[in-house]
Amino acid sequence: MPWEKVSTMSLRQEFEALAQPEGINIRDLCRCFGISPKTGDKWVRRPEHSPLQMPADLEALVVAARLTHPA
Repeated sequence: MPWEKVSTMSLRQEFEALAQPEGINIRDLCRCFGISPKTGDKWVRRPEHSPLQMPADLEALVVAARLTHPA
């Protein structure tokens, strides 16, 4: 049986989803995923702040324009 291929991004998303509930032990979760607690903390905090993220109103305009003109 071949190994299932899993991307790093999907593992990060799974880690972030599992780290959301209150009372979860981040160190245990990091141990399960094979990452350091420092990396786990960085992954959990990263979605809270994105310095290059555009404002929501501008994002809505871009999405609307792309839906109108997909090419």
